[in-house]
Amino acid sequence: MTKTAFMFLFSLLVFSCALPDVQQADQPKDPGPLFPVYVNGKWGYIDITGKIAIEPQFQEAHPFSEGLARVEDSEGNDAFINKTGKTVIKGDFHISSDFSEGLATIWNDGLLGYIDRKGRLAIRLDKPNVIGIRPFSEGLAAFRIYDGKWQWGFIDKSGNVVIEPTLYAVGDFREGLARAMNPHETPHWGFIDKTGEFVIKPRFHVAGLQFSEGLAAVRLKNDWGYINKKGEIVIEPQFKWAEPFSEGLAFVKVWGDKYGCIDKTGKMVIQPQFAFAEKFCEGLAAVVMDDDPTDWECEGMGFIDKNGQFVIDLLPNELQDFRNGLARVEIWPDEQEEPTYGYIDKTGAWVWKPTK
Repeated sequence: MTKTAFMFLFSLLVFSCALPDVQQADQPKDPGPLFPVYVNGKWGYIDITGKIAIEPQFQEAHPFSEGLARVEDSEGNDAFINKTGKTVIKGDFHISSDFSEGLATIWNDGLLGYIDRKGRLAIRLDKPNVIGIRPFSEGLAAFRIYDGKWQWGFIDKSGNVVIEPTLYAVGDFREGLARAMNPHETPHWGFIDKTGEFVIKPRFHVAGLQFSEGLAAVRLKNDWGYINKKGEIVIEPQFKWAEPFSEGLAFVKVWGDKYGCIDKTGKMVIQPQFAFAEKFCEGLAAVVMDDDPTDWECEGMGFIDKNGQFVIDLLPNELQDFRNGLARVEIWPDEQEEPTYGYIDKTGAWVWKPTK
C-alpha cells in the first residue's frame, strides 16, 4: 500500500469514528421523565430533579405519553408538544386523549377520528350515528353509536369494524379480554375476546374495569370477589368493594367500611384500617386513615409500603400514584380556595414545593 493510500484510509477511518459523535451532538438530549407544574396561573414542566424543563406558558398541560404531551396553548388551541416544549401537532380540531399505541382521538364539527404522531388523520369515523370513540388498547378501540339505543363496538387500526356495535356497554381490552354487557340476552356483565365472542358468559351483576395480573374483580349480588380468565371464581365474593390487582396486591373494602389489602390467594396481608386506598405503584400506595366528610382536613393521609407501614406522612393533601419516581400532591387550604400543586420523591422530600 502506498503512503498516499494509507493516509486516505486512515483519514476515512478517523472521520467515520468521529461522525456518530457529531450526529449525537446535534440531537437534543432526552431530559427523562417530565412532570406538569402550575406556576402563576400557567402550566409548564419540570424534570425529576425539580428543575424547570419547559417554561410555564400553557392554559392546560397533561402528562407525557409516548414522548408527547397534550396541552392547551395561550390562545386556547389544543396541541401536542415534545420534550423540548416545541409544538409538533396543532390543527383545526380538538384533541380528546393522549397518544395511545401511536394514535390520539380528535373531534371537530362532524368529525370523530384519530391522528398519528405526525398529526395526520389516520382514521375517520364515517359510520352512521357514531357519537363517541375511545383510545386504542391492545390494537382495538371502542366506538359508540346511537340509533334509538346506545350500542358499542370495536375498530382496528385500519378503521375497520371488527366487533359490530351490538353491545350495551364495554370496557377496554386488557390482557386479551374486555368486559361487556349484552342486555338483549341478560342485564349482566361478562368478558369478550377480540372476535367479540363472550368467552366468560354474562353472569355478574358488575364487573371491574379490566383484567389485571390475570384476575378481574366481579360482583355477585352484593359481594365482590375475583375470577381468572376461565371465568372461575378464585377469591370468593365477600367484599363490599374490590380494586384491581397491582404489583401482586389488591385493596378491598370490607363490610366494616375499611380498606385492607389481599394477595392473590385472598389472604388479608394488610389488615382493614384505611378509609380510602389507591393501588400500589412503584412499591407504595396512597391511603387515608380517617375520612370524615365533615372534616376538611382528613387525618392520617400518606403512603404505605407493602408491609402496611407508613413511609410518607402528609396532611392535608390529595395524593396521586408514584410515576417515574415522583408523586403529585395537591394542597387544599380550605374548601373555598384553589389548590396548590407540588411533587415529592419516595422519601417524602419536596422536589417541587406547592405552587399555584
